[in-house]
Amino acid sequence: MDLQQHVLTPHLPELRRRGCTPAERLLEVRTDVDVLVAGVRVATRTPPVRSGRRVAFLTLDDGTGCVDVTVVADAQEATSHHLLHRASLPPVTGQVRRTGPRGLGVRALQLHATP
Repeated sequence: MDLQQHVLTPHLPELRRRGCTPAERLLEVRTDVDVLVAGVRVATRTPPVRSGRRVAFLTLDDGTGCVDVTVVADAQEATSHHLLHRASLPPVTGQVRRTGPRGLGVRALQLHATP
């Protein structure tokens, strides 16, 4: 644990160069727009679903706030190692989904190489 700076702070210039959207700016993004987000995993949930296909719900902290990311089974096939075994995740491309007036999530489409 580093109490002097957020874990992502050294990576911020590269993440900005790659077009990463900070959590604090996601409310400005329209629904169904593709975004790139990154962060340190603070929570993972994989509840059972009726269809039997696993859905992972992740909460990532990028230092500006948290973003909830939903990773459906189709997006998990090539990324299961990252989902299950790493504290930090590579940047995620996904679509913004509104969950309420000030609530949103990102539906993961692809996980990228680490910065």
